[in-house]
Amino acid sequence: CGVSHTRWATHGPATDRNAHPHVGGRAGAATLALVHNGVIENHAGLRRELQSQGFVFESQTDTEVIAHLIARELEACGDLFTALQRALPRLEGTYGLAVVSPKRPGEVVGARFGSPLVVGLGEGEHLLASDPMAIAPHTARVAYLQDGEVVRLTPREFEIRHLEHGPITPRIDRIDWKPDEVELGGHPHYMIKEIREQPETVIDACRGRLRRAEGTAHFGGLNIPSRRLRRVRRVVFAACG
Repeated sequence: CGVSHTRWATHGPATDRNAHPHVGGRAGAATLALVHNGVIENHAGLRRELQSQGFVFESQTDTEVIAHLIARELEACGDLFTALQRALPRLEGTYGLAVVSPKRPGEVVGARFGSPLVVGLGEGEHLLASDPMAIAPHTARVAYLQDGEVVRLTPREFEIRHLEHGPITPRIDRIDWKPDEVELGGHPHYMIKEIREQPETVIDACRGRLRRAEGTAHFGGLNIPSRRLRRVRRVVFAACG
């Protein structure tokens, strides 16, 4: 039972200290470790709040904020899955999470909002990944998490809940391509695969950034004051790949 992750550095330089997994808990008493896909927009405010309560940060990442936030809830309730569900409403932005704790050996919990997460249903094992590509060599049976859903996995059972609507019965899909075909995802070639992925890619890029009630957008990572951003008259997109 464990978690691992390879990702870019969204906050701070690409160093060992900023690498995943990140550990949460009081100094000298780590209670959980997690990995994270996505960006937490309100990490700075949460960091100050947690520091005022005695939590010590070892990295510059937004992810470590999530780890300490869940650890604080775990102190209060003693159950990892419950602590995850209590912490998530405090987060603004996107996340795909996998969390483990020595307090719950043999258990992995996860959550999705804006970043993909898929459960693999195996024989005597369950898996969690950001893409079925990682799961296909182990099992063909998968359940795709939707935004606002959380999952608890053990080797022999799993449960999925929605943060607002409670327990749900997930739809079980079957991967109909072989592991050596997984990168193409059933498409004949990469160009058509990426063309067909464009609508979902645009939607994912907007998650956590459009605030419909206010009619505004939040662009994390630009580090440009809003008054300067409003004066921008020309935008250049540079891309490769």
